[in-house]
Amino acid sequence: MRTLALGAACLAAALSASAFGQNAPDRVYHPFTASLALGVEGGATFGSIDYAQPTLDYAGKATLEYFFPFYSKSAFGIRLFGKAGYLAGEDDEKNPTTFRTDLVSGGIGVVYAVSIAEVVFPYVFAGGSYLMFDPKTGDREPMPRNAAEGYKREEGNYEAEAGVRIVLAKNLTLNLDVSMKFSPHDNLDDVEDRLDADRVTTYWAGLSYAFFGELDSDKDGVVDSKDLCENTPIWLEVNERGCPKDDDVDGVPNYIDIGPDTPYGVAVDSLGRPLDDDGDGVPNYIDICDATPPEATVDEFGCPLDDDADGVPNYRDQCPDTKQGVPVDAAGCMLDEDNDGVPDNIDQCPGTLENMFVDDRGCAVGPGKFVVPVGEAFNIGGDDLLPRGEILLDDIVEKLRLAPTVNWVVEGHTDSRGSRDLNMRLSEGRARATLNYFVARGLNRDRFSVRAFGPDKPIATNATPQGRAKNRRVVIRRAF
Repeated sequence: MRTLALGAACLAAALSASAFGQNAPDRVYHPFTASLALGVEGGATFGSIDYAQPTLDYAGKATLEYFFPFYSKSAFGIRLFGKAGYLAGEDDEKNPTTFRTDLVSGGIGVVYAVSIAEVVFPYVFAGGSYLMFDPKTGDREPMPRNAAEGYKREEGNYEAEAGVRIVLAKNLTLNLDVSMKFSPHDNLDDVEDRLDADRVTTYWAGLSYAFFGELDSDKDGVVDSKDLCENTPIWLEVNERGCPKDDDVDGVPNYIDIGPDTPYGVAVDSLGRPLDDDGDGVPNYIDICDATPPEATVDEFGCPLDDDADGVPNYRDQCPDTKQGVPVDAAGCMLDEDNDGVPDNIDQCPGTLENMFVDDRGCAVGPGKFVVPVGEAFNIGGDDLLPRGEILLDDIVEKLRLAPTVNWVVEGHTDSRGSRDLNMRLSEGRARATLNYFVARGLNRDRFSVRAFGPDKPIATNATPQGRAKNRRVVIRRAF
């Protein structure tokens, strides 16, 4: 009973330590986890037998254990073991009065250990063994039933063990434990009592040493003592320090880096792309034209394109096909100092007065504006041309032919009488009638645009008939 009580106490200690482990840190480095441990122990045997006075004897045990790579307070392992020893007892009422049985066994089982403060490891073991035994007298003669071969001297046993391991040094532990061997028969002492099978309890002490090096908790191929980056995902490629690889040394690991070939020392963003502050697609370390506007198309050095090489980049160049060597203004257009529409490089009459109508050489041939009175050219309240209007427009057509590249705006104007909608329609209708007449006389429609102002731009008062007559007009104005 005392033996059973001791075994139960050890098992309870192991289970309570397991419960304690539920609230401890998740990651515990067992000195024998993921390793092969060799143990050697010696012990004292004590039997639960049919002799009245079991006596202490001794035994030895060798174990070979492999502990699986669990990185928590728990550790599981498989144990192979071999034992050899003796079981002894005395009883003055039996013949012979003493016995001593040779015990040799080997077996296999599982081990479960937990951690207390990372140096103390309660554990339990359960398994089975194959036992060879030889009961003998105190004089080392075969016991009576043994001599008569009254039973087989080989059998299978159940094994249970509980104990504690204490870390002494790296990979070395002190083992203190108690084991129990359960025989299915009652022959270990050569006396058969069919009511109770024999049991052997052994109190052990010894050492275990774990082989095969250090742990690699995050399974990245770098042992924990050298791993500077713990908990690296197992699928990541790491360097010799256990950190995710960063081949271009830009501070962004390969698995994130979408710019994997960045030159050394180049500043990058969080995805490993070289910085491009102006967003033109050319990184800062190459870009010699920083702060390029977003709308600009740039070359390989980050500078805005200038296809006509006039010094004005394409995104600002309003005259993109300027001939090389021709001076241009800030908009990329050829200079025209007198603003007559003829660029300086071909203007044969520089200094033309403002609002003058010039020919293709830049020389004045008439005013830059023609006014057609509506009362003389159109029917009252309508947009049909009168014969007098055609005569007036014919004279203007002849002048417009002198400069076939100049563009014009045909404007329609009315007085303020009547509704605004009506006046807008009238002004547009008269302007378009004028343009249609020009086109019918052979002028290029593309040189003209039409605008309707209605009553919005009077040149005289609308309070008198004379003022209203001046406001009703069609204006052909040079487009600058």
